[in-house]
Parts: sequence; C-alpha cells; structure tokens
Amino acid sequence: MELSYSQPTNLEFGQPHSFTVDQLDQYFSATQKSIEKPSIVLEGILLRHKDLAAIRFSSQSSLPVVIMGETGTGKEEVAKLIHKACLLRDPKTPFVSANCANLDGNLVTSTLFGHRKGSFTGADQSTKGLIGEADGGIFFLDEIHYLPLESQQRLLRVLNDGSYTRIGEVKEQRSNFKIIVASTKDLDREVEQGRFLLDLRSRLTGIDISLPPLRKRQDDFATLIRLYFSKVPHIAESIPDKEFHDLVKLCQSFYWQGNIRQLYKVLDNLVIKSQIDSIPIKAKNLPIFKTMLCPGTKKPDEKDSQLDEAIDYLHLASQQDIPLTKFMSFFEKFMIETTLKRHRKISSAYEALRISRTQFHIKRAKYRDNQALLD
Repeated sequence: MELSYSQPTNLEFGQPHSFTVDQLDQYFSATQKSIEKPSIVLEGILLRHKDLAAIRFSSQSSLPVVIMGETGTGKEEVAKLIHKACLLRDPKTPFVSANCANLDGNLVTSTLFGHRKGSFTGADQSTKGLIGEADGGIFFLDEIHYLPLESQQRLLRVLNDGSYTRIGEVKEQRSNFKIIVASTKDLDREVEQGRFLLDLRSRLTGIDISLPPLRKRQDDFATLIRLYFSKVPHIAESIPDKEFHDLVKLCQSFYWQGNIRQLYKVLDNLVIKSQIDSIPIKAKNLPIFKTMLCPGTKKPDEKDSQLDEAIDYLHLASQQDIPLTKFMSFFEKFMIETTLKRHRKISSAYEALRISRTQFHIKRAKYRDNQALLD
C-alpha cells in the first residue's frame, strides 16, 4: 500500500480487508477441527475460540445476543461477523444498525419505530423506522445503555410479540428480527441504578459475548502488530526483528483505553511520522497519548506544573532569604488549590485540611484576589 502525502486523511494502514462469507466459513471449519490456537484475527479483532463458537451458534439461533466490552474491543465487528455467518444460510439477510449514543433525543422514537407523514413538524414523508427495516434480518443496537427508558419500553414490546406502532398511527405494524445489542456498561449494574429496564434486560438474556480489553491479552500484541504491518509490507521489511520485539514490548506496557482501535491509530501515526520525518520504525519513536495510559496517569514527559513550582520554591528558599510569612503563604495556597483539585468538592477539601468552611473560603479568597502577596 503506497503512502500518499496528498491524502493523509485516507491513510488507513492497519485496517484489515473485509473477509468474504466463504472465508468466514473456512474459519469456522478450521476452528472446529483444531482449538489449540488461542486467538484468531478476523476483521482486525482478536477472537478466542469460544468467541468464534458463540458467533457461529448465534448465527444459527434466534436468541438475543449481548456483546459486552470496552470501547475499541470490536463489538460492532462481532455483530457484523454474526451477520456474515447468517448470510451463509440466507444471502438476503438484512443488517440494520444504530448507535444509541448518537440518536437525537427528540427523534429517538421516530428513528427507531417510524412515523406517519405530517405526524409532527418536519415529518415530510412517512418512514418505516429502523425496526421496520430490520424485518426478517438482524437489528444491531450499539451502546444500548443510552436508550431512553420510554424507548426501552417500546423495544420490549416488539421483542415480546413483534408488534409496534409508528408515530401518528394506531394501526399495529409487525417486525420479526434477531436482536443484537452492545454496551460498554454492565447492563445488570445499569438495572440496579434504574437506568435500564429489568424486563428488557431479562428479555435480552440469550447469548453473551464478553470481549476482554487489549491490556489483558498480552500474548496477542505481537499478532495484532504483525497483522498491521502485513498491510504495509514495504515498511515491514525495513523493521529489524529486535526493533519489532521492542515495539511489541513497549505496546504491552500501556493501558490502551481505546483498545485495538486505538492501537491501530497509534501505529498509523508512527508510520506517517516515520515517512514524513524520515525516521525508522522504532519503539522510541512511538507516539504516546494520554489515553494510552491508565486513567489518572501522566505521560512520561508530562509535568505537574503546581508540584514543579512548589519544588522550585523550596529550592529557592534553601538558597536565599525569604520572609517566613511569604513562604507560609505560598504553601498554604498550594495546599488549598491542590486539595480542592484532588477532592473536587469544597466540603471534602476543608475537611481534609482540618479547617472550617469559613476559614477555607477566607483563605481561598485571599490568595485568589491578592496574588501580589506571593510575587
């Protein structure tokens, strides 16, 4: 794959080519005969043998499927693989999808269940809704925990008896589809918090597929990175084995909040940087973004400005005379600001500092309004 400086936004080096239905069938056959291989790469995601078995079983069953996993673990890709597996039986099986996080709050019902022309302002024509379009096929709802409770109730009715009504109509419509949902949240926990209907969660009980985060699959980094560079062989050939292993080892050390999707994007960045700046593909040149680290962790080159300032002030006080009142004022301000930043609540901050609420506000106002005191 040739690199292009004129079209940098179109560089998708790490995105594997889509597998055909026949190739998927071959994978099914191969994994039935051998289960020694711990992971298989399909559509750019890592699938354990049990994941592939669940995908195949899902394609042959009408049971609901719930796919759980962090962002970037491949939930949508798994849903599409189930659809491809269904195509082995019926090549005309439709696949309709929606990301609940992106649905317009005022138009959720209309988008999902359709509406009659003129039923509300802007309804210039009648629509079947995604539920109607999914009839006879697969309906995939990503990030279902974002679905409003009212829409959850409507969806539950469709799943129970296949009936629903479009906005502006009284006549019942029918739709028969296989439901696949995905979520980054624990739906059982969402039920406990009152954000997800218990009846809907029960109705979705069927086949659960849980995709582990990349950081818990240390042995698979080499496979994924090798897959990535297989798409740019002219670059892969220039990477010595030692540099490749160093790169894998470095990638294994990160948290990867965005998982596989983020890994591909970071490798994209590395390849683009190597071509533009004429630098080799090495671990030391890998760009490090904050979302690659464990939440709350600082980048290796990122400094805490307040802490650095306090350390510098201590060093200055050890080298020259500073009035005690000015020294104490500096660190009093430092403690108030950092404690408030850490606790985020004023009540928690003044309790941690063992002072009264009134004292806290007086001191905070003094240092906010009289910065010259510390200059």
